[in-house]
Amino acid sequence: MSDEKVLLNIEEVSEMLGVTSRHVRRLWQKMEFPQPIRLGGSVRWNRHVVDRFLQLLSLGADSCNAARDCARGNPLEEKDGDA
Repeated sequence: MSDEKVLLNIEEVSEMLGVTSRHVRRLWQKMEFPQPIRLGGSVRWNRHVVDRFLQLLSLGADSCNAARDCARGNPLEEKDGDA
C-alpha cells in the first residue's frame, strides 16, 4: 500500500501544479479544473483525478474538456494509434 495521500487540500494541489492556491480556486470556479470533494467546511481533491487531469492536458486536451472528462470518470484515451 502506498504512503501517498489520496485526498489533497488546495495547498497540496497548488504545489503539485506549481501555481498558487488562489489560481487553483479560480480554475475550479471557472470549471477549468476538476471539482473538489466537499467534506464539512473543507474541500479536497482526489489525487488520482488530479493526475488524470494532468495526463489529459499533456495529451493536448484543453482544461475545460479535461476537467469535464475527469468529472465524468472517462478513462484516458490513447491518441491516434499510441500504444
